[in-house]
This record gives sequence, structure tokens and C-alpha cells, in this order.
Amino acid sequence: MLGITIHQDLLAYYLRLSVEDRDKLKSTDESDSIANQRALLQNYVEQHPDLKVLQSVEFIDDGESGMVYERSAFQRLMEEVKKGTIKTIIVKDYSRFGRGYIDASDYLEQIFPFLGVRFISVNDGYDSHRYKYGSAGMIDVGFKQIMHQYYSVTLSQKVLCAHNQLAEKGKFHASYAPYGYVKSSEKYKLEIDEESAEIVRYIFRSVLEGKSNKQIAQVLNEMGAITPLQSLRKHHKTVKNWREKASRYIWNSNMITNIIRDERYTGKYIYGKTRVAQIGSKKQIATPKEEWIVIPNVFPVIIPQEMFDAVNSRPDRQKKQTAKPNKESPRLFSNIVCGYCGMSLTFYDVKNPYYICNEYKNGVTTECKCNRAYQSDLVVLTLMAIKEEARKLQEQIQVAKKAARKNSRANKIRSLRLKLNSIPAKKEKLFKQLLSGEITKEQNEVLYSKLAEAEKALNEEITALQSTSEVVNVETETQAFLESLLNRTSLDRKTIQRFVKKIRVYMNDRVEITITLKPLNGQEQLVTKTYTIPSIEGNRVWIYYRTWYREEKLKEQRKMLFQYADDNNWDVVGECGDFHSDAKKQFRKVVSAAENGEMDILLVENLNWISQNRTELYQAIENMRKNNVSIVVTTGTPYYTFLDLNLYDEVKGL
Repeated sequence: MLGITIHQDLLAYYLRLSVEDRDKLKSTDESDSIANQRALLQNYVEQHPDLKVLQSVEFIDDGESGMVYERSAFQRLMEEVKKGTIKTIIVKDYSRFGRGYIDASDYLEQIFPFLGVRFISVNDGYDSHRYKYGSAGMIDVGFKQIMHQYYSVTLSQKVLCAHNQLAEKGKFHASYAPYGYVKSSEKYKLEIDEESAEIVRYIFRSVLEGKSNKQIAQVLNEMGAITPLQSLRKHHKTVKNWREKASRYIWNSNMITNIIRDERYTGKYIYGKTRVAQIGSKKQIATPKEEWIVIPNVFPVIIPQEMFDAVNSRPDRQKKQTAKPNKESPRLFSNIVCGYCGMSLTFYDVKNPYYICNEYKNGVTTECKCNRAYQSDLVVLTLMAIKEEARKLQEQIQVAKKAARKNSRANKIRSLRLKLNSIPAKKEKLFKQLLSGEITKEQNEVLYSKLAEAEKALNEEITALQSTSEVVNVETETQAFLESLLNRTSLDRKTIQRFVKKIRVYMNDRVEITITLKPLNGQEQLVTKTYTIPSIEGNRVWIYYRTWYREEKLKEQRKMLFQYADDNNWDVVGECGDFHSDAKKQFRKVVSAAENGEMDILLVENLNWISQNRTELYQAIENMRKNNVSIVVTTGTPYYTFLDLNLYDEVKGL
């Protein structure tokens, strides 16, 4: 439903499995599993002809608490309910829908009756069609909701209390052992994992020898030392839901820091560093150090206390307090990673800001080295990606509108729906009149029956019309949003965070931008747009080098460029270089060679060497294009060397 609401009166199966349910499934009871919930609901629907004829959709929240209603699938379900596409919701029992009494009651007693939504709870024997006024006044419904909420709160309190008691007795009860240890066959005990423990000892010894975190990480990567994630995978092979973002087998400085600050290696059991913000929430907040539970002499010792204290008392190992910058960071993109190793790119705030992978510094000798992307390129490419999808959606809307205008049945259905949508408000008015005494119970029943009959007749007429015609309702808000988006000439951090899910960078090859269409069509649909660097025609290369520093640097740059050309099997047909400013006298040879057709490729280390003046640089780029010369930059070729430069002039702030 790409920004278009299709009226179908769907039946929604809502299935939920909480974390507690998952733990329970590991033991004996499987009645709450997603598969069994689905089977129960399908069996119920099969036995009811009025439900069986409806088209069904599923909304599943796996591992979500019933105490909060900010669940992803639940929110999507409510969005469809508001659009009017879903008129029936079926759940296994009230607790699957939600354990919070007040919020659940709002839905059952006010929201669903007002929107004309039928709600069915199979195990509770509840079907809102049998109750004219929602669930109001039903003591058993309210009592069950209160009990579900009470159960959730008391269960969380009992679990927390049990964990604290185990911790105070020195019994380890976490899901996974810390790096350096493995769970013992004896319950609540840990044993030393010699493979990873030896690495922990090496790290502490290296710190005492004066090695930096970076140096230690480089050695561990060269050794192929098992990382914390690899250790977890090794000892928990059946676990399949590891976060992709954490799927890294590369040592870095932060990992070294985390290990040398972990006092559990001295044999202490430390518990309670964080706690949940509130019951049902996934948010963890730090607790004061004085509230931690610290029990000495619980684990086998990997690092003696004296060594731990010596390492962490070194001046270079003290935590540094970094002042928060007063001005807003110029960094616009956050979810940007190296396409080769998957690690986040580091942002450099220079004249032409860029993001670069620094993992090669940790001893990772892959394509990661110097893999970079310029922020100006990313803004242009992201804006292009968003506009491309917005333009597609706009075209779909126009086609749908045109079809709706031509189809008289569509107009008829729209008119009938307006009448149908007014009935819930009329029912609510009758209910209020009954409560206030304006009408009698008998009068209410007569009037309510008439409304029910009218509602049934309208639904039947709409169903008959829909069998030959599909209707779309295009919201003016969606169109206005698309228009504003297509007219944009800039992107801010907020818009980028709203649209961009992930950017993967592959130097001198391509950039993959994954955007979410939810801001455009309300659906969590992901689209990956790939923008590649054009293939190079020919192999005649001209090398240009330049530096403002020592003349030795010029020689080093020249050597590196020749090596790059040799690695790509290019024939060097010319070279020249300018030292210091020199008014770029030697670059005139490059221009002349391009105009005479002597070269196919211009190879430089950095475009700033051509010119730091934007106008001059653009002129040079246009000159190369005019003469069919490809520009290759060893530190990452910017996209503006081959894209329309007007795109960059139009984007404000670059």
C-alpha cells in the first residue's frame, strides 16, 4: 500500500511472544508459541463463516513485552486500523494484546467501538459483536486485565529479586560467560577458557610493557586471536539471533579498553551495573557504583588483583573527560559502514568532510585501507535516492487517481464508506443518550438495530462493488509531502535519520544506500539504491603529484602513484608535479595532454592537489570530461568527478 489506502476490511491476526514466553518454551509449555497461537486462531476462524470469508493478515511481535504498546507490529496494526483497512482483530487471549489494564481498556471500551472494529479474544470467549457497548461493564474483562498487569509486574519483581539473591550468594546466572570464561557443568559456576584467558593475560602484560591499545590490537589481529564475538559463537553454536552489527572478528582499541577495565578477571562477581528504566522497557540505565553487588573470590582468577590495579592505575589508562562541543557537529550521517569489514566509518571534519575506515590501523590488511566517502557525495546521492522513490510513488498515485476518476463504481464506494464511517459515532451518541436517560433501553435497542442493519447493508453493497473495482483513497497530506520532498535542495541530520537505514561504502567501486519508505507510504519497506563509479575506458594514465610540505613528500607521493598505476596494469604516458603553490604551472601540461588526446586517465592522490578553489576545481573536472579523461583518486574518487556538477551547486551547505 504505497501511500494509498486500499479498502478491503481485512481480518488481522495479532500474535505476540514475550521474552518470558521464550524462556518458558525452553522448558515444557509451548502453548504460547507463535505457531500454536496461529493454529488456534486459524481453527477459530474456520469455524465461523463470517470470519472465514475475510482476507487475513498477520502482525507478529516476537520478544516484545505486553506492558508497553510501542511494539513495532502493534503500531503497524494500529496504523491500518486508523486507515480503515482492518475491521476485525483476533488474538489468543487478552494478555497477548497487552497486560496494561488502563491502556487495554481504552482500546476495548472506547477506541475499537468508536472505529467500528470487531475484537475477538479466543480463550477468553470474548467477541465484541456480542456486546453493543464494547467491553464496558464487563467485570470479568476488567478483572482479567488487572490480573494480567499484576502478573507482569509481580513476575518482573520476582525475577529481579531471584537474580539479586543468586548474585549475593555468588552464583553466576547470566546467559553468557564473560570473555575468558565458559559456563561450568556445575550450575551457577564458571570455568576458565584457556584459549581466550591467555589472550586476556597477554593484553594485561602488554599494557604493563607500555604498549598502546592500537599496538596490542594489531598484534592480536596478526595472530588471528579469537575475539569476544568469535568466542561466544564457538561456545553457543545454537544461538542464531546475534546482532549483525556486532558480527565482527577484528580487534580494536575499544575492545582492549573494555577488557582491562573488567574487574571480574580478578575473581569478583559484579552484578547490578544497570537496570531497566521501567517494567516492560528495554532501555537500560546505569546504577550508582555503591549500589552494585560485588562478591570477591567467586570466579577462578585470570588476572591477579595486583596486576589489575597496576594496569588501571597507569596515567595513560585513566578515563579522559572529554568536553562536549558547544556547536552542533557537522557530521550528518551516522549509519555508515565499511562495505568490506562492516565497521563504522570515522568522520573527519576538514574542508571537504569525509568518512573513512581506519580498521587497517588495527592490523587488518584488506580493502578497508583508505576506504572513504565524501559527505558532499553522500548528501547528493541520498537526496537522489529519496527523490527517485518519491517520484515513483507520485506516479503511482497519479495512476490510481486517474483510474478512480474514470470508475463510477469507485466514486460510489467512496460515498458508501462516508456513510459507513459515520455509524460508530451514531452508536456512541446512542450509548451516551442511554446513560443520561434521554432514551429508554427499549428505544435504544430499536435505534441500535436500525444502525446495525444499515451498517450491514452498506458493507454488503461495498463488498459487491469491490468485486469488480478496487478503490484507492489518496490523502492530500501524502501528495503535499511528496511535492515538498521533490523540491528539496538540501538534507539535514533529522531528515537523513528519518530516511536512511544504512550506507555501505566500497572505495572506487560503489556506494549502497538503504532507505526506508515508511516516511513516504507508512510501510517499513526498505529499498537499497546502488550508485557505482563508472568503469574506466583505456589504460593510458598521466600522473600528477603536488605537495605543500617537504620535497621528500613529493617523491613519496610520486612513488605511491606509480605503484598504484602498476597495480592496475596502466601504462604511464606522462607525469608532472608542482611543489608548494607554484601557481600549478605543471598542471598546464596535464590540460594540454588531455586536449591532445594523449591520455585516458588522470591519477592523483587528492583532488585538493589540483585546486582547493571550488570554481577552479570544477573547471578542471569539466575540462577532463570534455576530453573523455577519467579522474582516479587513490584516496577515494569523489562522485562529483563524473556526476552533474549542478547537483552539487544546487545542494545548499556543501
